[in-house]
Amino acid sequence: MLTKFAVRAILATAVTLASAGSSAQDPTVLRMASTIPWTVPPFQSYGVAQCDNDGNLYFAVSHSNNPSAVVMKVSHDSSMRELYTLPSNPDVLTNYAEFSVTHSGKLRVIVVTYTKAGETADPKVNPYAGGEESVYMYVYGTEPGNPSKIRLDLPDHLVRMSFAAFESGATLATGYFDKHAGQELQGKNYTAVLQSSGKLVADCRRYQEAT
Repeated sequence: MLTKFAVRAILATAVTLASAGSSAQDPTVLRMASTIPWTVPPFQSYGVAQCDNDGNLYFAVSHSNNPSAVVMKVSHDSSMRELYTLPSNPDVLTNYAEFSVTHSGKLRVIVVTYTKAGETADPKVNPYAGGEESVYMYVYGTEPGNPSKIRLDLPDHLVRMSFAAFESGATLATGYFDKHAGQELQGKNYTAVLQSSGKLVADCRRYQEAT
């Protein structure tokens, strides 16, 4: 754990290095080198778009004609578009959480699923209340509608999840615990590293208040 003195020393060193590396030269002005017109129909997206090494763009989308669509890929010259969808199951409630694209263009999507609680649930209120909660990662190959499915070794009641997926298959996931978690965990951050199989490698047990 860093002491206040150590933190001050690190900040002082950073300021010194920044001052030493600065020069009196004017900043370089960046200018547009080229433009590519896009010919795509209007669509709704949210969050931050991502791209791969080929310049293809990926958007989190809401598609009224296809409710299971979660990500749209648009080629760098807009000549090709693909909708990536989630498998549907009437007995499972699937909530989209986040997507990540590797440099090579491998798409992964994290979802949180809830199974029906059976006889213990009130179908007029929420048939999934009290059902089993699981976190899965869908890995997409050549077929946008047929991903493979990996269960992630993560605790229940994580919300606002985000993650980064790497070429090796490893995943870095973060989130925080909601009001349904144990009292000692509610509102606390959580970070984990997982193998390509979804098995937990390491997690952060020094929880801090989420902001």
